[in-house]
Amino acid sequence: TPSKTNVCASGDNSSDITMIPSQTVGTFEYSVNNGGTIASDGTFSPASNAAGDYIITLNYTDANSCEAIALASVSIHALPTIEFDASNPDSLCYTNGAYDLLVNCSDEDGALESKTTSFNPSTSSIGKNTITYTYKDVNGCVNSADYPIEVYKVAPPTITAPNPKTVTIDDYGVLMDVPSVSATLANPLDGIVWQNVDGSMELGTGTSYTSTETIEATYYYYAKETRLVEGTTCYSESAKATLVLS
Repeated sequence: TPSKTNVCASGDNSSDITMIPSQTVGTFEYSVNNGGTIASDGTFSPASNAAGDYIITLNYTDANSCEAIALASVSIHALPTIEFDASNPDSLCYTNGAYDLLVNCSDEDGALESKTTSFNPSTSSIGKNTITYTYKDVNGCVNSADYPIEVYKVAPPTITAPNPKTVTIDDYGVLMDVPSVSATLANPLDGIVWQNVDGSMELGTGTSYTSTETIEATYYYYAKETRLVEGTTCYSESAKATLVLS
């Protein structure tokens, strides 16, 4: 009798199969089919045999030269195949929310099972990250795969001094200067978008924005640096520009 009949090629559940004969005295000769190898003491090791199905034969001879044959079927299962889907992005913005990466898992018979694993760039390291996904199939065989993904964090622009900027309105309601605010890019290859106070409206793009306001008051404009990553625009945190019309 084998100690177990199903093992994995390596990793979890891949310990040796030992044969446990019903007799303890006599001559025991083990052999195995399918090109397999087995130790003289009946130890059948997955490390020394390829994945597949085997029949172990025990030829037994007792003290009276009486012979008997016993057969046992055992299987070594190949590890499942784990692959991250080609549709997964290679990079994400730091400000993106959690993203589900698609993982394709196949057992030794080729049966495909799709899984997802969540990756949250806002709680991950800036730069290169490695996601490891581990999968166990119905045979208890375990395999894993790594997936590299880069997280980009866009630095905010710097509002040009003076900030606040004050523009005087004369007695006739004429602005004595251009009511504009400007910012300097942290990365010269990035862009800038200007938004209103709550970020609900895009007012303009570029390193400067000219206000349309003409009434005495204090106005706030928010500049975000932008960068295109994997077809998605990444935004920095906001930099606040203050314009005072007085």
